[in-house]
This record gives sequence, C-alpha cells and structure tokens, in this order.
Amino acid sequence: MSKAKRTKRSKTGSQTLVRLPNNHQSTIDRPQMSLDTSHLQGLRGVASLLVYIHHHELWAHNAAYDTIERAFGYRQRHHFITLPFIRLVFNGGHFATAVFFVLSGYVLSVKPLTIINCPRTTSSIENQGRLACYISLAIFRRWFRLFIPVFVTTFTYMSLLYIFGLHASGHSTQAAYSLEFRRWMHEVLNFSFIFDRTTSPWPSYNDHLWSVAIEFKGSLAMYTCLTVLSRSTIHYRLVSYMLLVVYFLFLVTDGWFCAFFIAGLSIRDLEIVFGGYVTSMMQGKAWTSVLLKFLLSSFGLYMAGVPTCLSSKCFRMNPGWSFLSPLPSLVTCDPKWVPLFCASVLFVPLVRHTWLKRPLQSSIFQYLGRNSYSLYLIHGPVLRTFGDSLYACVSWPYGDRRMLHTRFDSWAGFLPITMSGPFGMEGAFLVVQAIMLPISLFISHFVTHTVDGPCVRLSKMIVDVLLGKEQ
Repeated sequence: MSKAKRTKRSKTGSQTLVRLPNNHQSTIDRPQMSLDTSHLQGLRGVASLLVYIHHHELWAHNAAYDTIERAFGYRQRHHFITLPFIRLVFNGGHFATAVFFVLSGYVLSVKPLTIINCPRTTSSIENQGRLACYISLAIFRRWFRLFIPVFVTTFTYMSLLYIFGLHASGHSTQAAYSLEFRRWMHEVLNFSFIFDRTTSPWPSYNDHLWSVAIEFKGSLAMYTCLTVLSRSTIHYRLVSYMLLVVYFLFLVTDGWFCAFFIAGLSIRDLEIVFGGYVTSMMQGKAWTSVLLKFLLSSFGLYMAGVPTCLSSKCFRMNPGWSFLSPLPSLVTCDPKWVPLFCASVLFVPLVRHTWLKRPLQSSIFQYLGRNSYSLYLIHGPVLRTFGDSLYACVSWPYGDRRMLHTRFDSWAGFLPITMSGPFGMEGAFLVVQAIMLPISLFISHFVTHTVDGPCVRLSKMIVDVLLGKEQ
C-alpha cells in the first residue's frame, strides 16, 4: 500500500472516530443500549418514600427546621441523621423531587426520540406526522393523568374536613358546605391552569401538590423542545440542550424545573447515540470502570445532600459546603437546585450500571413505584388528619405550634411513648411511623386502583371519541 493511500485511510478512520452520527445515519449501525426501565419505576418508588419520610420529619420536628435542612455541624449541632449520605434517608425529599423531574423528562421522551432517531426508511414528512400525532396525544393525556387525581383527592379531603369539622392547614372550614365547595372549586381550577400568576402555587388543601403543576409545565417545555428540534442533527440538538439548561437554571428565576426535564430528555438522546459505548465501558470488570462508577455515584449522592441555603453566609456556616458560597450570586433561583441538578443528572443514568439496579427491580420497590403518585397525593392529608392526632396520642411535643385538630385534644397523652433515641429517630416517632406508613401505603394502593388507573383509561377514552380509535 502506498504512503498516500495509507495517509488517506488514516485520516478517514480518524474522522470516523470523532464524527457524531446524524439523523440521516441508520441507528442500527451504532451499538445500542437495551431499554429496560423497570429499575426506573423502582427508583420512582424510592423517591416517593423519601418525600414521605422528609415531610414526616419536618412535621414532627417543625421547631428544628434548621437542624434537618442544614448539614452536620451547622451551629455546632451534630446529629446522626444530618451526616453526609445518611441525611438522604431523612432529608431526601428535595433530591427525590429532582429525580422525579429528570425521570419524567427521560421517560416521556422515549417514544418521540425513537421516532426522531429512527432509520430513514420512511419519508421525513411521514415521521414528522407520527411525531406530531404522538406529542399531541401525550400532552392531552398528561393533563388528565396529573390533574384529575388532584381534583378527586382534594375534593374527598375537603368533604371530610367539613363533615368532621376539622381544619386544613392555613384556613378553617366555611359555614356551609356550598361555600366550602365553591372555595375548593375556585382553588383547584386555578391550580390546573398552569399559566395562572394570581394565586399561590401551594394549594391550601394540600400544599405538597405544588410540583404537579410544575410536572405539566416541564412536560410542555420538553415536548416543545422535541418538536422544534425534531429535524435537527444530533450535533445541534446537544448544543441546544446545553443552552436551554443554562438558560433555565442560571439566567431566569422561575425556570429551573425545565432544566431537569431537558436534562432527562438529553440523557435519553445520548443513550440512543452512545448508549452501547457507555454500557461496554461501565459494565466492564476493569478496576477503572469500578472506580469511575464509585466516584461518580459518591459525588452525585454527596451533592444530593445539599443544605437548604439562600445566602453565601449560610453555605459557609455548613461544614463541607463552603465551596458553594459563590452560588447565590450566580443564580436567580433557589441555589439548592443547582447541586440537586448535578446529583440527579449523574445518578439517574448511572443507577442502571450499579448494584442498585437489581434491588430496584424487586417486587417491593416496583410496588412502591406503581403507587408512587398516589402516595404523593395522599400522604399530606393523611398526615394532617390521622397523623396529627396520632402524634398527640403518643405525647409528641409540638414545639412552637399546637395540635392542629383541637377537637381531639382529649387524645393527647392517651398512649405516651418514650422520646428517647437519636434526634429524628425517637421512640415515639418510630412507633407513629410503624402505624402511619402501612396506613398511607394502603390508602395509596386504594387510590391507585380507584382513581389513578381510571383516569388513565378516561383520557384514552376521550381521545378515542375526539380523534377516532385509530389514534
């Protein structure tokens, strides 16, 4: 072989190694990553459980908010539950929310990206039609999937509050049921209109539902991004993803959540293009693969425990987090979402390559995953009604607030339980959880089968009526 030919061949090979595939190259020519998302459902179940625990810790220790939300050693407070990594079990609600958003962006983009990246065996116009049809149906169903369960659960809660004369957090019941119903209707309808800027994003009947509207907003941002970039090459899509993340996370005040959805979308797009290479590298038994997974996982989980701070001074007061002190001056949103973004974007795609994948596919975590949305919907109302009275029953000290349901004051101290034990794991707290968790899981299971599932079928039925069953 002549020197000129060898040089030409070498250049061609080098160009092949660094060239990113574009939309006009067949995806079957690239190493593919098999799409098994069962572990993601388990991860969603774990995340819902972390939200549940976090809210119960804050409810029971409302006077010690700073201790729970800050790092180990903050103001010389040294508690076991605030140690790095361990704190995620007791204060992992923020990280769980970040994981929810990234998972939503990932899962919702699977089908559209499959259409966008499919081999060009069909015409571009036909693919665009398929994509437009799928996204239109997905947006339609998404609203029903998210908001109808909110209507049903808050209506039930509102009715129970009125019937039994209880008090929802933030306001008392009206004099007549018709007035109560009217107030509820006004609140939930405004809540379902995601462009409303005149009312509080935290519904008074269940303030934990604030992220439902954000889920729908983030979904719209992601679907819009997919539609706009559907005819772009992978080069331009990746650049656009990065620019959008910077815009949403650093340049605007109330767009941080969109960055998480775009990140989930970009993770799936990168998996389609480079998934096979990443799998071969991560699943190797070489010490470099093991070390890389350990370092990335450790860094992600450490960042997931970021303390809730709004100022540089606060970060400096939290041992191990002073390196984030410049962050409040660099962003306009709540600074904690930046490290949580890094943590969730690292952890979600990495978990499939670690030993955590098998436990997440077990029946218990799959069960939690199937009921995760229902548990999210009902754990707040259950805590504010039955849980509040149960904490009083075991003589739980209420700190700087009184028992919410004063008509059950006679329950206070009925079955006193010792308060001994580490902070956040007191004997009385654990006894309450031994009762509350099974009750919450039972109710969430019931809601999944009577509300959540029928809502999915209802949205499909309406689509069939409006657009025809062939859709």
